[in-house]
Amino acid sequence: MADDGARKEPPLKFKGNTPVAHGARVPPTPGTAPADVGRGAPEVPVIARRAAEPRPGPLQGEGKKLVVGRDIALNGEISACDRLIVEGEVNASLAECREIEIADGGVYKGAAEIETAEIAGLFEGEMIAHNRLIIRHTGVVRGKIRYGMIEIQPGGLISGDIAELDQGAHRLAVAGNRSTSPFPPAPPRPKAKP
Repeated sequence: MADDGARKEPPLKFKGNTPVAHGARVPPTPGTAPADVGRGAPEVPVIARRAAEPRPGPLQGEGKKLVVGRDIALNGEISACDRLIVEGEVNASLAECREIEIADGGVYKGAAEIETAEIAGLFEGEMIAHNRLIIRHTGVVRGKIRYGMIEIQPGGLISGDIAELDQGAHRLAVAGNRSTSPFPPAPPRPKAKP
């Protein structure tokens, strides 16, 4: 072979499917030790030695929260949820949930048994709010509604079969469910004098 005076470059090495010029440093692939590409040393897998990092959990007081965002539709049964926030549309039955919040523009159709309900959107169906039912100025509540205590802001609407919970049954329900609700239970009403 004749020497034409041109310096011959060694052949290209490959890192995966990418050609690498001879002598170039290539950043290591995650999980491997750096290799000296110039010497053609093989890459050596490295066992990750990470300190046990705690997984981020719910913030203090957050608990199990489900948010149904705007433009989201959810159908079915919801259970074991501390707080349900409805910004979209929900057609469901809700059991074992402490609080429901229906935002302005949110729609909930179905049944719900909760401690506290705050309605700024539309609730249609059956509701038992053992502690407190709050209807905001944009809220509309229709259906069979039972509550321990009710608050309706000017502009809020409620219609249907509406009644206060029987205080004896309410006390039993509250005593049986040690709620961590920030709201105190509804006080008993004084008996009317005959």
